[in-house]
Amino acid sequence: MNPKISVLMPVYNGAKYLKEAIDSILAQSFKDFEFLIINDASTDNSAEIIKSYSDNRINFLNNEKNIGLAASLNKGLDIAKGEYIARMDQDDISLPQRLQKQIEFMNKNPEIDICGSWIKFFGEMNFVAKYAQSHKQIVSNMFTSSPFAHPSVIIKKERFDQHNLRYNPDLKTAEDYELWTRASKYLKFANIQEVLLNYRTSPSQMTKSTSALDEANKIIWKTQLKNLGVNFSDKELDIHWLLLTEKYQITDTKEFIINSSNWFDKIIFANKEKQIYDTKTLINLFKHKWYVAFKNSPECCIIELFINQNKYKYLNFKNKFGFLYRFLKKQIRKK
Repeated sequence: MNPKISVLMPVYNGAKYLKEAIDSILAQSFKDFEFLIINDASTDNSAEIIKSYSDNRINFLNNEKNIGLAASLNKGLDIAKGEYIARMDQDDISLPQRLQKQIEFMNKNPEIDICGSWIKFFGEMNFVAKYAQSHKQIVSNMFTSSPFAHPSVIIKKERFDQHNLRYNPDLKTAEDYELWTRASKYLKFANIQEVLLNYRTSPSQMTKSTSALDEANKIIWKTQLKNLGVNFSDKELDIHWLLLTEKYQITDTKEFIINSSNWFDKIIFANKEKQIYDTKTLINLFKHKWYVAFKNSPECCIIELFINQNKYKYLNFKNKFGFLYRFLKKQIRKK
């Protein structure tokens, strides 16, 4: 008889924290699972650590050469025997009730195809990351960033196979975000509003180059805009990228106001036709991005926020008041 869940964990040079990750899965209160561990040609002693376990639920696969995370995940998806696929990373810790609570949630909500959870960051950073609960909120939030903590998700394998959903092996990062973007056309999403996984952060993660992530996000955002039927120029794409990444270098505030406002209007108009995202959620996302943008803009535009009200429709009164307060406080200090 096939297991209810296939826990899928690729490993590459993960020896330092690997035992903690494996132990956290083997200690789950829910017992009906296979544990697919794919060693992606590690050069450390990861393979020896995995082989040291005698638990018959572990199915150890060893890649002869390094094929990357996305390709290893696809390999696991193809051979998994479980009704569900649960993701796991080599340095994280699943809480003991994780699988039990996810299975119970999926049984109570049969319309859901992918379910994640909140996660607790530990190590270099310590905080709880809370993800949206409903499908509508999750899909709308996906317009700007990944809506799931990747190692927390559980997936209905049949639905993935039905729509031939697999990770893009050409992406070296954000492979999950890109997959969710495609999956959202067919599947229903949810996040359990509870921490079910501890997500480790390390110095190496904090210092990684963001160039690969930026390029992956550009590919994803281009696809999203095309799905909306939005035609865009290189200049508009640059505005979109600056707003979503919040990497602002605003030199001409007035020009930025006009261009970004027109760009938001264009997206909202297209979405009214396609009805892909919840309009209210989308507008709130844009308001937040505008707020952050103006926090990084020259002070000279602050007073104009109150003079030209109509130009600043993506800022609410609270935002404007906050800007004015900080501006006047600085002016008083100068005197």
